[in-house]
Amino acid sequence: MQIFFHTKDVELESTNTEYIKERLEKLQRKFFSESTQFFVNVEKTRGDLHGDDLYEVSIRVEDGPEHYFAEDRRDTITNTFDEAYSDLYRIVRKERGKTRSVLKKAGRKIKKLLRMK
Repeated sequence: MQIFFHTKDVELESTNTEYIKERLEKLQRKFFSESTQFFVNVEKTRGDLHGDDLYEVSIRVEDGPEHYFAEDRRDTITNTFDEAYSDLYRIVRKERGKTRSVLKKAGRKIKKLLRMK
């Protein structure tokens, strides 16, 4: 697993990078192979109407031919990452569920064909 960080107008503290690495390692262990690459972009964007700074975090995952992407904007880096992470987790789980259901359906058809003979 490789994690690449790209920042714009913001410095990531070591606590933030460790937190992000820990969360992505859990995701990788559950859904992806060891050769997975994660690209995390953290950017400080223009403030909202009240003048507060906003952070934008985007997460891109490349695991062979499979590519996933999620992004979000919030008031702190950890909140933003958590929201993007939950979106990514939902996307991956949904996609893996579709794949699993197709495999089960194909398995049932093969089993039915083998019973007929």
